[in-house]
Amino acid sequence: MRKLVLICIVIPLAVFACGPGEPDGPLINEGKAEKTLPQTEVLTNSKLCEAKDPSRHLALAPAEGEFGHWAAARLTPPSYPFTVTAISYLAITGEGSECRTGLGHQVALYVGAQDKPTASPEGVILSVPAAAHARHFRQVILDLDTPVQLSEGQHLFVAVEMAGGPEAMLCLNMGCTGEGTPDRNYWSNAAAPPFDWATLDSFGFTQDISMSAVGYQGSPDLRPLCAGTWTGYRDIVMDGRDTRYRMEFEVSFPTETPLAPSIRMFNQELEDEHSRPITDTFSEISLEEDTLRFKIPREHEVITCALGHDASDGAYAGTCQSDQGEGAESLSAIRMVPPQGC
Repeated sequence: MRKLVLICIVIPLAVFACGPGEPDGPLINEGKAEKTLPQTEVLTNSKLCEAKDPSRHLALAPAEGEFGHWAAARLTPPSYPFTVTAISYLAITGEGSECRTGLGHQVALYVGAQDKPTASPEGVILSVPAAAHARHFRQVILDLDTPVQLSEGQHLFVAVEMAGGPEAMLCLNMGCTGEGTPDRNYWSNAAAPPFDWATLDSFGFTQDISMSAVGYQGSPDLRPLCAGTWTGYRDIVMDGRDTRYRMEFEVSFPTETPLAPSIRMFNQELEDEHSRPITDTFSEISLEEDTLRFKIPREHEVITCALGHDASDGAYAGTCQSDQGEGAESLSAIRMVPPQGC
């Protein structure tokens, strides 16, 4: 009979407010604890904590005979492709419990299109070293040396080994809101494959495991764009005809990690004496099979562009479409030419 347990832990409010907050203990981050990833999105299966008593948290813990089993959460991106660069979760403890935050353990990352992991999943195994026991909780942040790309319909499963024994065990923080999402939290029922995954909800545990992933929309192969000032033009449809204007495109990469670039477009010449300088920031950038795709959100429209690669000069050129439909007075085409030496 299953003996997986939930432990109710009381934590002083002065130390742990509701939600992750600031970690009281070691930050496991592969030597990059200070790094902030710009242009990132956080995928999480746990809601923001809105409990009336935020000092009370539930800890997911293995029972006798279950040490070494795995607890997993399913994370789904808002759009595809999506590249995951880091994952995070909370090991938790409390006064009078056997939960120990400093235990060394393993983390497994699986990618799949089903709602739960397969019995013998293939993925990336990461090792989290032992650390000093944190008094209340330990936020584990793991940067991925090789980003994980999620294609259309795929999910990321983050599984944590519930290491330890009867006198000292790893416990994971559960969301302190009421109901969680039943098909996003799993227990392996085994220490090694083949696993017999079951939802925590099927055992009466309705809260979500507090796990998250950090990443960006787009694929990890965007380096061919190269940083610098690109030149080119944009075409604007006005009065039923196209008018061309010279543009500059600032392409930058926030870190050495293969993140999606930041691209901003500036006009070098104004349409008329009443025009103002225009700066557009591209969003949802992706580069697949030599096609650069992005969106340009504006106050009254969203423009979607697809630019093909010209091998002769390295430029990207193509058409754009406004969500206002055919015939809208809007940007219709873009050509970006890379700087010399790119």
